[in-house]
Amino acid sequence: MSERRRVLLLRAADRQALPWKNGGGVTRELAAFPPGADLASFQWRISLADIHAAGPFSVFDGVERHLVVIRGSVSLQVGALPVRTLDNDSEVIRFGGEVPVSATPAAGGATDLNLMVKRATWRGTLTRAQWEADGTLVLPGALCFLIALQEFTVSLDGEEWRLGALDALRFEPPAGRRDAAGGASPGSAMPLRAHPPGRALWVELDPAGGVRQS
Repeated sequence: MSERRRVLLLRAADRQALPWKNGGGVTRELAAFPPGADLASFQWRISLADIHAAGPFSVFDGVERHLVVIRGSVSLQVGALPVRTLDNDSEVIRFGGEVPVSATPAAGGATDLNLMVKRATWRGTLTRAQWEADGTLVLPGALCFLIALQEFTVSLDGEEWRLGALDALRFEPPAGRRDAAGGASPGSAMPLRAHPPGRALWVELDPAGGVRQS
């Protein structure tokens, strides 16, 4: 018998848009821990950014950053690496928050989703959702987020949610599996079903001390 999980619906329309200090874009926070944490005190943060003009990224010491473009295209210079142009078909890229990064959006700007995780306390992954042939996705025991990139419906344990573009679902670890930091032991997997499978992003988060090493 599956363990019931608390699921929170996070509507895109409820997010507040905040301009960047340099005026080059706008950010919308999807979720953060601890709740209400600012950019100096978060342990993890998921946000969307609209990039309007070329400029540098902020520096975040001790933070692992994951970024994926979901609209338009942007050229990124990450440290001394060659410039990479990313669009909404590109894979997620990962880099240290200490590394100097500059972005140059194409005409019309770009939108990306960012996962930032403090290495000392949490581990996180950001991927494009990979649905099985029958439209299911295995939901692990960790704290998870599904971010829709188009309209579709998902169901779990008899509940159903109709998602619009950039709406998200937050799946808390199953009751009884959470540790003091809010993580969960692996193994409490259950199927999440999409009707039909839609383009989406998938985030998993676990406290650093409770993550299985591959």
